[in-house]
Amino acid sequence: MELEELRQVTRSFVLSHQTLCITGVSFDKRCLVGYTELTIHPLVKNFNVIKLNARQLTIYAVTINGERNVKFSYDDPNIQILSDDDPRRDLQSFLKRQQRFSEYVDPDEGNGELTIFIPSHLQKQVQNSSTTDNDNNSHTSEIVYTVTIDFSLERPESGIHFFIPDDDAKLSRLSRHLFTTGHDARLWFPCVDSYCEPATWTIEVTVEESLTVVASGELIECTTNNELKTYRFYLSTPAPAPFIGLAIGSFESVVDSNTQEISNYCLPDLLTLLTNTTSFVHEPLEYYEELLNASCQYPNYKQVFVTEPYAECVPFASMAIFNVNLLYPSTVIEATWHARSQMAFALANQFFGCFITMRSWRDWWLLKGLALYLASLYTKRAFGNNEYRYNLNRVDNNN
Repeated sequence: MELEELRQVTRSFVLSHQTLCITGVSFDKRCLVGYTELTIHPLVKNFNVIKLNARQLTIYAVTINGERNVKFSYDDPNIQILSDDDPRRDLQSFLKRQQRFSEYVDPDEGNGELTIFIPSHLQKQVQNSSTTDNDNNSHTSEIVYTVTIDFSLERPESGIHFFIPDDDAKLSRLSRHLFTTGHDARLWFPCVDSYCEPATWTIEVTVEESLTVVASGELIECTTNNELKTYRFYLSTPAPAPFIGLAIGSFESVVDSNTQEISNYCLPDLLTLLTNTTSFVHEPLEYYEELLNASCQYPNYKQVFVTEPYAECVPFASMAIFNVNLLYPSTVIEATWHARSQMAFALANQFFGCFITMRSWRDWWLLKGLALYLASLYTKRAFGNNEYRYNLNRVDNNN
């Protein structure tokens, strides 16, 4: 492939760090309230507009370098791709317009649903305070914009899933939880929703004292104040926004007996199943590190088993979310291969997928293929060649 054919990212800035703060969670209203702070370094001289991704969100205010009430506009063309009175209501017209609208908010094209206008006096102030030299282009590296966005998410259709049982029994209330459903980060917080914009992260979540928070990164602090708990995570290994995961609920946990780096979480009364199902997870981790001659770049790894996920396995940076149906007792050995292969695949994604991520969608097959290949090597080693070939043939027949 010629280098000219590779898609070029045309974003006018670089994101170095992002802080995500969830200050309020309501299961009754299916609502999240919080703010996010982005540290942005412009790449162009006349940098006056910041475009970010945000869908199904309510944006309340934007602050840049302490300057409050900065002007912004919010436009999501994908809310209604074809109007009710549009005469061209056919599939071809729909697909063409959908493609055009997707490019209109594509972060790799420098676009987004949320447009923030940097005040002219703030541009001059930042440029005057930065260190400049004779090179006209080098001065932009010294300019830093800290952008804070206050937002809320109410009754999301995707991105975040609230599981709330119908009855009001005590066990049902303990079973209430929420979690990220996929890699569309723009659906639950403002961000640069691109796989090729990695950054370090600070994630702070404040919840009721009875709830537990699991998020991407290492838990560095948990404080209690007036029946509320605040969890603070820090992800020192740069990761793009689509790989930021979150789960909140009355989770019970078990730490892997062979390594303190692996923790597993489940809903109440499932701890026995969780312990049996996840007792092996240290094995593929050790195997991958030995095979690749490289250690996992995340200081810890979390597995969360939830109800009604969109997929059986969704990997994120330093964590993964699984369907609770993968949990099984020690008496049901038939479920072992499928459950372990799913967890081995999620763990392989920590190497190829989350840490080494794709530059564009044309790279997706390679990373998924490498993760699947690693997982298949482990299952072959763990279950033997006959079991490996049998299950591989069964998967091929089902497809």
